[in-house]
Amino acid sequence: HDMMSLIPSYVAVRSHDALLVRLQPRGNDPGTPSYEFYDYRDSPFEKTNEFGAMWVDGYTTNPNELETMNGRKVTPGFFRTLGIPVLRGRALSDADQAKAPRVALIDETAAQRYWKSRDPIGGRIRYPWPGWLTIVGVVGTAKNNDLTDQPQPTFYVPFAQYPQAEMTVVARTAADPAAALGAIRAAVREVAPDVAVSDERTMTERLADSVAQPRFAAGLLVAFGTLALLLGAIGTYGVMSYTTQRRTRELAVRRALGAQTWDVLWTVIREGAVLAVVGVLAGAGLALVLTRSLRSLLFEVSPTDPMTFALVACVLGGAALLASYLPARRATKVDPMVALRYE
Repeated sequence: HDMMSLIPSYVAVRSHDALLVRLQPRGNDPGTPSYEFYDYRDSPFEKTNEFGAMWVDGYTTNPNELETMNGRKVTPGFFRTLGIPVLRGRALSDADQAKAPRVALIDETAAQRYWKSRDPIGGRIRYPWPGWLTIVGVVGTAKNNDLTDQPQPTFYVPFAQYPQAEMTVVARTAADPAAALGAIRAAVREVAPDVAVSDERTMTERLADSVAQPRFAAGLLVAFGTLALLLGAIGTYGVMSYTTQRRTRELAVRRALGAQTWDVLWTVIREGAVLAVVGVLAGAGLALVLTRSLRSLLFEVSPTDPMTFALVACVLGGAALLASYLPARRATKVDPMVALRYE
């Protein structure tokens, strides 16, 4: 598959129809960018969603306790351009104009919450104004603000039925994103010469910006964890070196009595292994309690993920064993007669 870039850009023009016509692809080249509009307040990962207090027909019973749903105004090809699948019914079309019947699409989260055992197609929702919206399709759930947020019920209405001056233009292209941005700027200059295009970023850049803070925090934790691992390994090495030096005579006697190199190695490493096991068990117990505070920094990973705990235990245990092996290996190279004479 071609690598696609999504380039949302903010513009404010009076005639979104003229701008969309100007941006329509000419020809059948599959690499030609596709352009769509949506509400500027719904720019990806900007945390500026528009919320609506909705009456869901067949679900809401109290006018003072309406359902809260995210609302988005989009053009027909919005879902295709952003890769949001249409699961049931139909997508929006060019026929959903200002004078056409008011329609809406809902996402899978809304369908599961408000139409548990009912068919949402043909169902109705409404604001306190201006009338009922008929649901014509169900689309996949998309995370628009934060990857760690729980999906909220969302409905989509045709941009043509709820036009506004401010909008976001999103382009999907397999070519250089700069070419699509250039086309947006040229189209805006032609339709509205006095309007500037702003906030031009690829979706990759928007996604990176949205996770910059938790990524920085995670980087700090990794750095401090690496430093702690290094200090722990150095401490274990120092303790085992001191202990091995104190046992030089004992080890020399073992060698003189015929002990093999592996026997001497294991005698020293075993002590380091005991320290490692005790340390890993104590650390794992504390981690089970403390890692819950890191939940906000994790994405699709449990704070008590068994694989992570097992990997960390192996790394810590390996570092401790390596720190024990080095002094043990040095002890096996000492001549027993020299060691006994020295003692």
